[in-house]
Amino acid sequence: MRRVSLDWLRINWNSELNQMEPHLYHRGGLVFISGSRTSACNSFLKLLRNIVEASDGLSIQLYPEDSSTRTPIDIVAKLAAKLAVNLDEDGETETPYQVLHGLYAGGDIKIEDVNVKFEGALNSKSDLSQHTNIVACEFKKTIENDCKVLLILYNWKLAPEDCVFWFWNGLWSCGLEELIEKGLLVVCAGEMDFQELLESTLNNHPDKFIQLPERYQGDSLETAIDDVAVLIGKTSNHSHETSRAIARSLLVNWEYYPSQLHAKLPLQQYL
Repeated sequence: MRRVSLDWLRINWNSELNQMEPHLYHRGGLVFISGSRTSACNSFLKLLRNIVEASDGLSIQLYPEDSSTRTPIDIVAKLAAKLAVNLDEDGETETPYQVLHGLYAGGDIKIEDVNVKFEGALNSKSDLSQHTNIVACEFKKTIENDCKVLLILYNWKLAPEDCVFWFWNGLWSCGLEELIEKGLLVVCAGEMDFQELLESTLNNHPDKFIQLPERYQGDSLETAIDDVAVLIGKTSNHSHETSRAIARSLLVNWEYYPSQLHAKLPLQQYL
């Protein structure tokens, strides 16, 4: 695997990276990554994004907790911004609105339960469909320009139903699925099992399923100790043997949980 700047993210991901390698560097694919509360899933996804971006690729992560992507319209806008494409083909600018402007009274004004809804062009189904097509075409252009694209859907089962439906029956069917063979990598990941991941994709079966370990044990523990020892050696004057002893002690204290280890990095405060 190629070296990237965030070496600490690579702790004990050898097996998982070997499984991801053909999808990262060659054919793309739809990959499920299942983690648990202790698996440090976010750290692994951050590593994948770092690898793609280190090769001048493009990585995008969508997740339900992002308040700016709670509707299909929001997601289209975010994808368009990441792809540097302008959805406003007519060059129109946003129109400012003033609500309850110019009120004058001799005393206090109390306003309750005011609901304001703007029905702009971007809210119509026809324009959502049009913008979906534009974004799908831009994905294609980006990939055809030899730019690796990684799209991560994190905890997608928690996304609003209309977003899930739009992604798989709209954007995916509109062209993204065909781009898998050209190198597009779509990763569906989160703290969920295979069946939950499958349901979050409306039963689109993956090219690969990866289960992240809940804790270090056996060979993975020894690999993690070696990886941590190398990091300790880079930030201290300890010998490799001393660094391994410190690494083993730290992992014992953290109950061998990947999430605990990654939450404590970098390690300077423990040396």
